[in-house]
Amino acid sequence: MTGSRDPRRLVLAVALAVLVGLTAFGLWHVVVGGLLHGNGRAAAFGMALAASAGGLLTAGIVAFRRLARI
Repeated sequence: MTGSRDPRRLVLAVALAVLVGLTAFGLWHVVVGGLLHGNGRAAAFGMALAASAGGLLTAGIVAFRRLARI
C-alpha cells in the first residue's frame, strides 16, 4: 500500500508534528524559564526535552524520507 493514502505516512506525519511541538516546548523552557527568569530547573528540563525530542525528530525525518521513496 503506497501513495498519499498510506496510513503509515499519516501516523508518521502526526508523530513528527508532535515531536516538533515538544522540541519547541523544550526550547521555550530554556529561553524563557532559564535565560529570562533564571530558573535553572526549567532550563534543565527544557534542554532534556528538546534534546530527546529533537533526536527522535531526526530519526523520524529519516524514516519519513525512506517511506517516501517506497
